[in-house]
Amino acid sequence: VSILRTLRLLQLVRSLQIVRFLTTFSEFRLLVMTMQHSCRAMVWVMIILIVMAYVVGVSITAGTFEHCSPDHVGRFTLCERFGTLDATLFSLYQAMFGGVLWGE
Repeated sequence: VSILRTLRLLQLVRSLQIVRFLTTFSEFRLLVMTMQHSCRAMVWVMIILIVMAYVVGVSITAGTFEHCSPDHVGRFTLCERFGTLDATLFSLYQAMFGGVLWGE
């Protein structure tokens, strides 16, 4: 009789371990789902940042366009960094992430 009770007790302990594991797994599932939902918001934030950088780049390029004509000498750095849209966006990216300081 005591062996049967011991086996039942072991079976109960195993079932409790499985239940505890499943609750941990459900918490992990909740964590993964939360990360998936936050990735969607992060994508929208990245899209907004890219659009904002594009608008600022177009504005800066349009503002420096008249200063980059061939008759203006001495503005080589201005025309090199902000003369075209792709150069402007690259200069803004460098300035935002520490590649080039604003004063250089």
